[in-house]
Amino acid sequence: MNKKTTKPAAKAIAKTAPATKPQEPAIPKGAPKDKTFSQLVAGVMIAPAFNGANVVQSFGKDLINDEAKFFDIADELKNTFKDVKAGNLSGMEQMLVAQATALQTMFTSLALRAQAQTQMAHLEKFMGLALKAQAQSRATIQALVELKYPRQVAFVKQLNTTTGAQQINNGTQPITRTEEQQIAPNEVKALEDERDGSTYLDAGAATAPGREDQAVATVAAKHGTTD
Repeated sequence: MNKKTTKPAAKAIAKTAPATKPQEPAIPKGAPKDKTFSQLVAGVMIAPAFNGANVVQSFGKDLINDEAKFFDIADELKNTFKDVKAGNLSGMEQMLVAQATALQTMFTSLALRAQAQTQMAHLEKFMGLALKAQAQSRATIQALVELKYPRQVAFVKQLNTTTGAQQINNGTQPITRTEEQQIAPNEVKALEDERDGSTYLDAGAATAPGREDQAVATVAAKHGTTD
């Protein structure tokens, strides 16, 4: 009985296509053409309006409702930026007044809760929070006053006028050891006091005889002196 011999089928060699880089999304209309899509996204992520809108939407959705859209909040923030840049700070003033009032309300509530406590630890905890709210309210009011009435900074320059010789010392220079060695110990030094202009002689220096001591000086020259 003859057996048919069959050759094993040749395995097909699968050809793998070369990996292709994922294409970036198309750049929106009106965006700068010299930047990639990733750079545009990075710029949006660090934009103040974007960050502010994220926080406002996250914390504000429980206050009223969740119907405010993200980009609408960002647009309102941009309008506020424009007002501040133009010098209109009325919105900032209203915000500070609202914050100071809210902090004052928090202080009152926490102080009343602290007064109702029977344990010292709880009383100290509530009073600490109340005083922090009070301090923040005061700081907010101070910021409002400085915004409303900014401080006037005056720059005063030194003016020196004189009709004669004048010496101005804006600082005293220390005497070096070399300068100290140049002064002889027995040298007559007339030192001028810079404060009142008076002069005095060094007590350790030798002095010439005055008019009343001329005779004594002559005798001493002839016969010598004894200590």
